[in-house]
Amino acid sequence: MQPSPRITSRPLHNPDSPFSHGNSASAATPEFPLSLVRPGDLVFDVGANLGAKAERFLAAGARVVCVEPQPDCAAQLRRKFTGNPNVAIEEKVLAEKSGAREFSICSAANTISTFSDEWKRGRFADYHWDRLANVPVTTLDELIRQHGVPRHCRIDGEGCELSVLEGLTRRMPCVSFAFTIEFLANARRCVEHLERLGFTRFNVCLGENKHREFPQWLDAHQLFQQIATLEMEELWGDIYAESDCVSDSAGSAVSPAATAPLGPLELLQQGGVWRAGTPLRLHLGCGEQHFDGYVNIDYPPAEHHVMNVKADVFTDITKLDFPPGSVDEIRLHHVFEHFSRVTALGMLIRWHGWLKVGGKLRIETPDSFGGARTLVSNAPLKVKTGVARHLAGDQADSWPCHVEHWWPECYEHTLKSLGYDVFELRSSSWAQEPFLSNVETIALKRAEVPRETQLTAADNLLWESTVSPAEKPTWEVWRKQLRDVLALSETTGPANTTPTLTAALPAPAPTPQPASAARGTAPPHPSDRPDLAAVRAALAEQLESFKQGIAARR
Repeated sequence: MQPSPRITSRPLHNPDSPFSHGNSASAATPEFPLSLVRPGDLVFDVGANLGAKAERFLAAGARVVCVEPQPDCAAQLRRKFTGNPNVAIEEKVLAEKSGAREFSICSAANTISTFSDEWKRGRFADYHWDRLANVPVTTLDELIRQHGVPRHCRIDGEGCELSVLEGLTRRMPCVSFAFTIEFLANARRCVEHLERLGFTRFNVCLGENKHREFPQWLDAHQLFQQIATLEMEELWGDIYAESDCVSDSAGSAVSPAATAPLGPLELLQQGGVWRAGTPLRLHLGCGEQHFDGYVNIDYPPAEHHVMNVKADVFTDITKLDFPPGSVDEIRLHHVFEHFSRVTALGMLIRWHGWLKVGGKLRIETPDSFGGARTLVSNAPLKVKTGVARHLAGDQADSWPCHVEHWWPECYEHTLKSLGYDVFELRSSSWAQEPFLSNVETIALKRAEVPRETQLTAADNLLWESTVSPAEKPTWEVWRKQLRDVLALSETTGPANTTPTLTAALPAPAPTPQPASAARGTAPPHPSDRPDLAAVRAALAEQLESFKQGIAARR
């Protein structure tokens, strides 16, 4: 934070106080702030300087986003952490809004560099800020959109802590920010802002002390009452604020996975991206389109080499699962065509279960029928090439390849077969070249439909995709894959890559063709039920993956 002003005296310890502090409390509590994180958790280090604090978090197994505006310090961070996949470096300032700002650098002590003129008039007034750097400014909200929700955000803003926090409009499990006694009023304003966001418990670490000062977490009023009793010169340290995360018996924050498994709804609430009692609207495969009022979900940034993904949650959307009847709306724009026909049918069945009665499903994809009209027309080759690319995907990454085709009649037949009420079908084409065609459907869940009924309907839809009765072995593989999708099986692989299951299955033995297959309808089959133990194990793994995804992106 600064050239270390030494704590010259310790406050008197009163064993009768419920807020007793001092060395006894330090001995009883685990080292802060490392006890806040577990391996795999994401940490924001705002004001990382040369990375000393970041190194401690990395040693604890965390992934760290270092935010450091000073060019020299940022360069040293890049050299120090080069090749480390668990570190991201943002050469920026955080404030209440994005833009650019002049940053004052103190060459004699770069730890006190700042963009706060007030800070320069405090305890370091004798220092000289001899250089200016024009640096980009972003917000904590935008940093979360880029990297995910951190388990802990450490802010050492050299007098700018309030400005940094004013760029935050959502909760996270824990935030800490530096304070000094001469600017205690600013610390109060920081706490007031955090209270408005839903942070309810507070504590403090003094100076470079690695332990909480108070054994109990305090409310805001109690916090400043106790700070007023601290008898030490040049008081400074870090104030910690917790929201509704889980705590162990000593009051230390722990991951929910260390106590009891949480479901997706609880994880969304803990991550501050959804609030119980409000509509739950999912925007799956959001890409660069961040919709307000929705939980925006997509693959982690490492899977995107072109898009600047703006998601609230990073995970494989085919591995998500929500409680029955918990979701108000699901929408996908130019995502559904990335699913194989098996994954698409499996997801439609699962989404129907997630939706409340009256819930809405909204899907937009390229219109294969409209594209075909252009391809057989007299349009120029350049136009037809553009249409073909629209139907096949941009293929700039491993995943953006379109593997299934959809058009209005196909949507209507498929959705109705699986129990949806097709409310609207709309085809459209660009008014300019290359006249790309899209189709959008809005379907409603009018009633619950038994899973076995949907499975039978899906099997029939898969049979309709065969080109002859001789493809019955292929159809049997599809049926097995469908049940794996519904069981959250890992064998299905990414929805838009070649499934590994097909190659892993033994070649089916020749089977006499039943009469129903010869007539072109699906043959009867016994009900297939996935192994429940495997389902539970896969679900537990999915929940852990979802927890990590909501907390961070690589």
